[in-house]
Amino acid sequence: MPAEGAAARGPRAGFTIIELLVVLLVASVVGAMAWTLAQVGTSVHRRELRRADAERTRRNIETVVGGALAGAASGGFSAPNLGMVRVGTPETARGDAADTLVVLRVSGGALAVASRPCAVARPLCIALRGEAGTRLRPGDLLAVGSSRVGYRLLEVSAAGAPYAAPCGADCPPATFCALEAVPGGTVVEVLLGKHTPVRASAPSCAESYYPDGSRCTETLGSRPVAARMRSVCRSTEARAWFVDVETSDRTAALGFPAPREWVGVSGGGAPDVRAIPVDALRVFAAPEGPELALQAQRGFQGGSWAAARRVAGPIASFRVEATHAGSAAWIPGDGVDHAGLAVSPNRMAHGVPGGAQVGYRYARGYHTLVGIRVQAEVVGQDREGRRTTEPVRILQSLAPAARGGAREEP
Repeated sequence: MPAEGAAARGPRAGFTIIELLVVLLVASVVGAMAWTLAQVGTSVHRRELRRADAERTRRNIETVVGGALAGAASGGFSAPNLGMVRVGTPETARGDAADTLVVLRVSGGALAVASRPCAVARPLCIALRGEAGTRLRPGDLLAVGSSRVGYRLLEVSAAGAPYAAPCGADCPPATFCALEAVPGGTVVEVLLGKHTPVRASAPSCAESYYPDGSRCTETLGSRPVAARMRSVCRSTEARAWFVDVETSDRTAALGFPAPREWVGVSGGGAPDVRAIPVDALRVFAAPEGPELALQAQRGFQGGSWAAARRVAGPIASFRVEATHAGSAAWIPGDGVDHAGLAVSPNRMAHGVPGGAQVGYRYARGYHTLVGIRVQAEVVGQDREGRRTTEPVRILQSLAPAARGGAREEP
């Protein structure tokens, strides 16, 4: 009976312990494989993101810094005390190189400075020829001066309305010519030369006495002249348009030394004084956690820089070096000694065709700057997550700007 009852109940439902263990083992293996694949995928994704971030940092540095230097080299100007590039070399608390790069870029055509002062005497007021000065707005920056003497960086406070005034030395006086009647009369002229006592004649006397002892005499006669018309020219003073621009000096605030001598009037010792509109850009490295980030400030108004914005990072360092004409060495910063620019014998006379003229001669100044090299280290990670750095280098020739004054000629 018991055997018959067991047969009547049929096969047992569910899994055995062995079956459950097998299922759990398979599930664990599959889960481990899935987790491993997920970790590998995540690691690859993170590595690619870090690589993309490093490449983006590199590209941003090249775009911002390289573009600014290229703009400075195009149509730039340079004088002993001021050029298109300025480099400061402070050190951070950690000792990392964190230079400050200031770049000026020409933003418009040079404006001619008049040979007369402003109509109303004001400090640092310059009179511009023509009506182009009316386009200036408060906050605009002007490099005013000449490459031979020096520049001052002036911020426009106000630009007046155009007014007419005598040209003076700014333009030649107007000349008017008219026909005028000349009355008739007589003109005394030499008619003939004679040898005496020998009866010979010549059209004129070559000398008073001849070897034979004869003397030359000239016969004078009068010839009537009829009335005629002639051109008579007279000069009158011309007038032209001028615009007075009030400014504030920002030369030192932008990091450049003041010129030893400076004139804001054309013909006052530095011919062809020009007012060159410029844009200013400041690039520097600032602490960002354990690393550095590259910051940029574009625009200078009211005596201070505009707000900074982050353009690239993280980086480990930001270094700027310069080379000068006649030297193959790269110097930290721009290599210009501000103290040396202000002392003798920097100012000395030199000979030029047509006479001697007072000028400047520096062993090293902004006018000799011919190349800028920027080096940065972009922070990244390797496959094991260890910190790495990748160098970025930008090399820009400033030779066209170093020749000076290309944009200040009319």
